[in-house]
Amino acid sequence: MVEAGHSPNLGTFTGLVNGFCKERGLESVKVVIGKLNEKGFGFDEKAVRDFMEKKGPFSPMVWETILGKKGSQMF
Repeated sequence: MVEAGHSPNLGTFTGLVNGFCKERGLESVKVVIGKLNEKGFGFDEKAVRDFMEKKGPFSPMVWETILGKKGSQMF
């Protein structure tokens, strides 16, 4: 998707991270996020936090992976 010039929206990005956390673990997710950052994809921390709180619950691993810290306790 990114190679074709398309940036994932917030829902796609969060779903991607969530899926990678469940299936492949934290290190794989960090690689994916690193590649997205290299390609210029960035996100606003507040927007991500608001989205995750609204659409959650997400595991603590997803919060930590995306935001670098433990997030909501809505579990």
